Amino acid sequence: MRELIKHILKEETKGNNSDIINLIKTDGLFYAAKLVGGLDNLKKVFKDDPEMVERIENQKGFVELSWTNDGDDPSIVLPFKIIGLAWNRWESNSWPIVNVIYNENKLTKDENYKFKDFLYDSFHDEGSARIVSIDSNELRMYQNYVQLGEINGKTAQQNTTDLSRSYDLSDIQDIVETLKA
Repeated sequence: MRELIKHILKEETKGNNSDIINLIKTDGLFYAAKLVGGLDNLKKVFKDDPEMVERIENQKGFVELSWTNDGDDPSIVLPFKIIGLAWNRWESNSWPIVNVIYNENKLTKDENYKFKDFLYDSFHDEGSARIVSIDSNELRMYQNYVQLGEINGKTAQQNTTDLSRSYDLSDIQDIVETLKA
């Protein structure tokens, strides 16, 4: 199956970059990426077009995550890359799906576990994640909200299955201080 996709991509994109560029102009970068199997494949299609590769790579920003939706400490600003779009049911509005990035090597296994749960909870608690900046001019993209898709390149999921949290305020305070150091 993978070889078939590669073959189709090679054949479909040979000399057809102008068609894909027109598609990007009318429907947006992420729509075109979806059709060719993702942003990485789209970068391969445009490997000889440095401006387009830069446009693809520059879909990023910063998000501030805080303990409460009032922005209370502890809070931390983390970079993210836009990895896709989510759409409302009428497909009239979209928002970025992001990969949040932080240095896992600064934390212990237990701290990483707790911090990933905190990230997951922050993004799913409306108001605890605030966009600081976003570098994207893509069509119909709502830029005041982002959806967590990945943490350091791995699918984001909550570690705990019960209603209790795996962390408390002092855990997150300590983790945030460690990450900021």
